[in-house]
Amino acid sequence: MPPRSSLSPTEVEALVRVRHELQTAAHGEKQAVLERAAQTLGCTVKTVYRKLAQVGYDAGRARREDAGASSMSVDELRMVSGMLVESTRGNGKQLMTVADAIDILAASGKLQTKLSAAQVGRLLYQHTLHPSQLLQPTPSMQMRSLHPNHVWQLDASVCVLYYMRDGRMAVMERDQFYKNKPHNLARVINDLVTRYVITDHTSGVILLRYYLGGETAASITEFFLWAISERVGCPVHGVPFILMLDKGAANTSGLFLNLLRRLDVKPITHATGNSRAKGQVESAQNLVERHFEGRLRFMPQQGDLAQLNQWAERWQMGFNAGKAHGRHGKPRYEAWLRITAEQLRIAPPLELLRDLVTTEPETRRVANDRTISFAVKGHGSATYDLRYVPGVIVGQKVSVVVNAYRAPCVDVEYRDPDTGELRWMTVEPVARTADGFGFRADAPVIGQEMRTAAHTVADQQRNRIAREAYRDPAAKDLPSLEDALAARKARRQAYAGQIDAMADVDQAAAALPTYMRKRGTAMSLEGRTVELQPLSLIDAAKQLKSRLGEAYTPAVFTWLQARFPEGVPPEQIDSIAAQFTPAQAPPAAATTGLRVVGGES
Repeated sequence: MPPRSSLSPTEVEALVRVRHELQTAAHGEKQAVLERAAQTLGCTVKTVYRKLAQVGYDAGRARREDAGASSMSVDELRMVSGMLVESTRGNGKQLMTVADAIDILAASGKLQTKLSAAQVGRLLYQHTLHPSQLLQPTPSMQMRSLHPNHVWQLDASVCVLYYMRDGRMAVMERDQFYKNKPHNLARVINDLVTRYVITDHTSGVILLRYYLGGETAASITEFFLWAISERVGCPVHGVPFILMLDKGAANTSGLFLNLLRRLDVKPITHATGNSRAKGQVESAQNLVERHFEGRLRFMPQQGDLAQLNQWAERWQMGFNAGKAHGRHGKPRYEAWLRITAEQLRIAPPLELLRDLVTTEPETRRVANDRTISFAVKGHGSATYDLRYVPGVIVGQKVSVVVNAYRAPCVDVEYRDPDTGELRWMTVEPVARTADGFGFRADAPVIGQEMRTAAHTVADQQRNRIAREAYRDPAAKDLPSLEDALAARKARRQAYAGQIDAMADVDQAAAALPTYMRKRGTAMSLEGRTVELQPLSLIDAAKQLKSRLGEAYTPAVFTWLQARFPEGVPPEQIDSIAAQFTPAQAPPAAATTGLRVVGGES
């Protein structure tokens, strides 16, 4: 049974006439008939088609291939969404169409059902997978700061101002400086003006200044030094505890980061493209553009950069003093003035601040009295006593840097003995006597008191080692230092009964294998002559004296000097000894019982 018609008799009559016109219309005339019907009925052409179907008109349009199909799997929809998202430019322009993505995935065998682009688009929206949904920014989280000067945010932006060759200030007109005319921008690139803005996160105070050229380490350093210094008419000053900024080359330069380290400011840089992390200062840039730079068109254009900064200071003072902040409802200066003395870190003098930009820790050798000498700009050289710095010993080299807030005090680096972390201790210069002789004010007076220097860590360790080395193994306690030093002086054995000095040698010998004797070739000494080194006259005389005994006289040495002035050949010692040996008398004749021939019987 066909659905009950909701058409009025007048609509039915008009639609029947339109149906007849469509059936008799020539090729190409049906669209005009439909548009006239839509205008008459006050609806769209699509609605005209729907109403014509109720009066029996068949448009004869082909049925969609995906008719009856209404879904795809979530994984398939994610693949379609992924192709669309990955083809989107950074400016948000989507390059690939839904239809192309469907065709590519279907041809690749990644889709079970190929739906129309319109149907897929609806499904993407239903499952929160459409690029227009996915490319929305992620939800933000509002952060809070604790007090004025706790957190500052800094941002730099090249503004629409530049200076012409005649020194006049000009505004970059949109029809002269846009992307299709880069040569005009290149012509004034070195004369552009960069706007630096700092906001105090708690109070919302805006600090503003202009510098010629692009972002440089010198410009951001000068701006930061200006912002933390006291200025006439502006209550805001002091060094923040945290500075939030982007990862620009100038912001992360060695010079600027070194200044922040010296002032104990913690820099926090946000990820590239995440400018919302310092959204307050980004909004402040917009406020400056609209509420200050919008006035420049109506101000003299001959002013130089100094004049521009004077106007900027006048504007920011009035804005901070008179405009209530939306979050706390008070003027920005009024909110900042709630800062306490503990929260306000007064900046050092400007000349010392400029010196801190290039100041790196310097090394100094600890003298025998555990002091170092260090010169602080504007205060001269002074002596610093390191006796209370943990772990410092005589002869050690330590890192020293001027303390920006307590000059001429210095900070000395040391390693925490408990945690092993590197820390800094502030040390004051040694006070001198007021009599002009230059003695330490805390030095003991000769003849009135005697004090010895406190033991250092090295002294304590050295004394402990001496007591351990000469302890009695049978005793429970260590000997006194005096007993240990006496044992050392008496050359007693160190670590007796504790250490075997040959233990490693015996251990190695016990592990030696039994070696087999190697065969070799006997050497022949034929034709070789061995020349022995001559003996000195003294050595020769000693050998002769041991051989001759009492027969040795000074005449022997005189004889050696005369005959062997260059030394005595060793092989002649025997003959020389024989020469000076006394001759032996022949023995007496023995009685043999023989008679003398020719004698008497």
